[in-house]
Amino acid sequence: SKAKYLNILTYLRYLTKEDDFMVSITVSVPEDTRELMKKFPEMNWSGFVKKSIEEKVKEMKEIEHLKKNLRNEQETADWAVKLQHASREGRIETLKKKGLL
Repeated sequence: SKAKYLNILTYLRYLTKEDDFMVSITVSVPEDTRELMKKFPEMNWSGFVKKSIEEKVKEMKEIEHLKKNLRNEQETADWAVKLQHASREGRIETLKKKGLL
């Protein structure tokens, strides 16, 4: 059987009881996967996919936030290193003037 690719359609929207608009998507899977899915009718595949997407988006948002914080911390670390180098240069010059180096 020929594998199908993931298709996402974003033209269907409906209002939930929380007054949030939801977007309907269509997921295409290979036929053999669909046949295996049919063996587990108790599984809410739509809910599973929805929850998986929500969790992945949340995880990616947290990673984005951590990366932003890391960039800010890197700027602070770079500033501290420059300050330390500048401080050392001044000490070396002072020690040279005193004949200790």
